[in-house]
Amino acid sequence: MRRHGAALYFASHLEPLLYICDAPLHTDWESWANLLAVTSPLGDATPFVEIRRLSAATGYRARAARVELLSFEPSWLRSEPDDRITPRDALQVVAGSLDGLDRRVSVPLSGGWDSRLLAILVGRRHRQPLAWTTSKDDGKDSDIRFASTVAQALRLRHEVVVPGPEAWVEDVSQVRSRTGFQTTHHVWLMPLARVLHGRREQLVDGLAGGVLFRSAFVGQEIVDATSWREARQVLRQRLQEVAPGIWDLLDPAAATVLQDLHRSSFDAAVRGVEGHPAAPTLAVLHTRTARAIASSPLWLFGPESRVAMPFVHPEVVACALRIPMARKLDGAFYRAMLDCADPRVGALPSTNTTRIRGRPGPRRKASQLALETMAQMVWDDDVAGRLLRPDVRAALDDPTSLADVGRLGKGWRALHWASMLGQWRARYRDRLADDAFPDRETAAAASPSRGTR
Repeated sequence: MRRHGAALYFASHLEPLLYICDAPLHTDWESWANLLAVTSPLGDATPFVEIRRLSAATGYRARAARVELLSFEPSWLRSEPDDRITPRDALQVVAGSLDGLDRRVSVPLSGGWDSRLLAILVGRRHRQPLAWTTSKDDGKDSDIRFASTVAQALRLRHEVVVPGPEAWVEDVSQVRSRTGFQTTHHVWLMPLARVLHGRREQLVDGLAGGVLFRSAFVGQEIVDATSWREARQVLRQRLQEVAPGIWDLLDPAAATVLQDLHRSSFDAAVRGVEGHPAAPTLAVLHTRTARAIASSPLWLFGPESRVAMPFVHPEVVACALRIPMARKLDGAFYRAMLDCADPRVGALPSTNTTRIRGRPGPRRKASQLALETMAQMVWDDDVAGRLLRPDVRAALDDPTSLADVGRLGKGWRALHWASMLGQWRARYRDRLADDAFPDRETAAAASPSRGTR
């Protein structure tokens, strides 16, 4: 949404909001700090300061030439822990959320538990789903191996989409555009999404299943934390995915500013769940799930494909929040749900329990062409290039050094982030008023999460 005068404009995508007036736009550096740290903006942020998202549990009402902000408490937020809920109870609630599905259904089948459980339940209701799997571009393709076994056990027709060797280069710009430059995920999914766009089946996506029933990112250390501040700090580190060493690849002054912006905006984004018995789970839902992962069903599969997301049905969320977090640690509760659904299929190897040994093979996202494409995007923008450490910046011009950086997980992520920033700035250069990275004081003064702009 974007304000202009007394009016408030809404759009599903950011692009239309850029051109409702000629007023300049400014870079939201908090969003870019969070894109590097936790793969997406947080709260109501977008890459533009002047364009915001609706915050959770809020709305606007126009009355007498005034626009009023409304807030409410979802019913599921009042859920209290209940030890009496069994895995079979939870399974029945998830099954009930499938009411109303089309007769023709597809399940994007990964090697994990969420899509597996949904495939079991959909097949049970006499809607034999069509299963689809693609390469996750991690050099292992364990999703393809494990999903094939599950599909065979469930007697599902199973289609595997294998992207070409340079699919990352071919798809990265489209994925960034479709998601509004608001996540560093999902490039590997675009070949599958493109195939599904031309089909009629309704998609059943497993968004949030692991967060709700497996307590993804929530470990014993968080459950045992003596304060919300302590739990929040541990959770923030877990959501970063890669060791904090990624900050060491940036210019030191820039890294200090971005880390400070990330910490303050993360704390602001999860402040509203403090005191809830399932606060860590809600924090994951409101940050990573809602802002990064949900962009896949919403903006890659959809809007061309009609997507159902059973795990985020209000009754499912309410049920999951009533299950004490301690019972869900290490996946014990979720495994019991799978046993209730189909113990034979639930016991098959999965990416949650089984690692494929051996060194990873080639990754499309780290091919020489992919790395050179990222390097060029960085060089096309002076600001993006200056945010990298001098030796990392110098490596962009040397194929051997560039390959060395790209082989490291943190190195590839830093390049991916900087290249996305460079591409975003190049695309919207005529709309942006700022053309420099701010110092610490300027960044703090302009911080949207601190309410100073």
